Amino acid sequence: MSFPYLKVIGDTKSRYYKDKYDGAQAIYFDPFAGSGITCSHLGNDTLAVPGSAIAAVLLNYAENQKYKPGVIDKFILADIKENRTKKLYQRLNKLKNELRVPIEIRQPIN
Repeated sequence: MSFPYLKVIGDTKSRYYKDKYDGAQAIYFDPFAGSGITCSHLGNDTLAVPGSAIAAVLLNYAENQKYKPGVIDKFILADIKENRTKKLYQRLNKLKNELRVPIEIRQPIN
């Protein structure tokens, strides 16, 4: 599976911004991040897949293994529903602790 937008962001960041603006960062902003899981119904079955926020974090981590420094420097993830933000926070912590994805997670703001 290929996600060329990460390479485009990384190339743009290194080519245009790092030289002109010392300390420039690529920021992934998702104000509709949800809970981190998207469910699809296939007949009588329910399939749970990573939502946009979790997928972006995992793909960025995988791409960081190829392109160093990281392609996306910071993720800002939120949702209007507090319960979804809390679930996303729990799932990101699980990625950090169990899969050893090196991310910094801050407590959701109420």
